[in-house]
Amino acid sequence: MRYCYENFDVNGDKKVAMYEANAVIAIECNDAASFAGLEYFTNLRSFKSSSVVTADFKYNRNLETVDCRNSRIESVNLKSNDKLTSISFSYCSSLNTVSLPANLVSIGDYSFSGCSSLISIVIPGNVTSIGKYSFSDCGALASIAIPESITKINMFAFSGCESLVSVDASRCMNFDSISRNAFEGCPIQEFLLGTLMPPSLYDAYNVAIFEYTPEAVLKVPAESVETYKNSDWAEYFPNIVALEQ
Repeated sequence: MRYCYENFDVNGDKKVAMYEANAVIAIECNDAASFAGLEYFTNLRSFKSSSVVTADFKYNRNLETVDCRNSRIESVNLKSNDKLTSISFSYCSSLNTVSLPANLVSIGDYSFSGCSSLISIVIPGNVTSIGKYSFSDCGALASIAIPESITKINMFAFSGCESLVSVDASRCMNFDSISRNAFEGCPIQEFLLGTLMPPSLYDAYNVAIFEYTPEAVLKVPAESVETYKNSDWAEYFPNIVALEQ
């Protein structure tokens, strides 16, 4: 409330009237843990806090950017925030659940890097790219499903995800490339991929894309098994078999 009075109480009456709340388009506060009452700022476009633990964004329909880096936030639901273009939750070590808006088109660089308690996340079906370091060092993340809209995974995207054993990209028919170190340090046991032609493994710096494990299995379309066996993918996956129909 002190923050609100100091920044939004235009007439100095020690209250924040609805017209004053409606005028607010940005909140940056690093001194509060709870943001109860955030729903009154319906025209809010930008929210930034490194101290937040709890916040309810579902009524902030005009929100475009959320930056909670280094905070202690535990759960966040952004399903109602259809105008979001930028999300930053890197090094939120207590964050364990995230819900993203269905029409999100990109997960940017470092978005969830260092979220060591993040157990699972559903990548929306409209996302076309996963940025560099976007999920790096998410040590509790055990599996990830890649939607069919994804065409590229950038460098270090999942590096250091030491629990990541399963990647399901079986719906990806037009997967184009995976950049260097994208899955470095991930003990992947099973990788499902629906693309007929092997996506490019961009390795210009002569570094690994995946960790090599003898038991790792790559499952691809049946008609493409031999093509994958004769590609760079065979360097990382000793066992290449057909996807189950």
